[in-house]
Amino acid sequence: MGKQLRAANSRRHGETLNVTEGSKVDLSVEGGALIVRPARGRIRLADLLADVSQDNLHSETPTGKAVGNEI
Repeated sequence: MGKQLRAANSRRHGETLNVTEGSKVDLSVEGGALIVRPARGRIRLADLLADVSQDNLHSETPTGKAVGNEI
């Protein structure tokens, strides 16, 4: 395949998924079926850390002795 793939889509399905011509989508194969989902925006670390609070912060998790050049 090239850089572009076109798929026929009914307007009703596009409206349900909030997908229009030119929208970016994620493609995957599940159980032999091609799954098309609206692409998520880029995930930023700052956005993830904004949800961290004293209430949901956990302590370190022991993982054993260092085996490489860990600090």
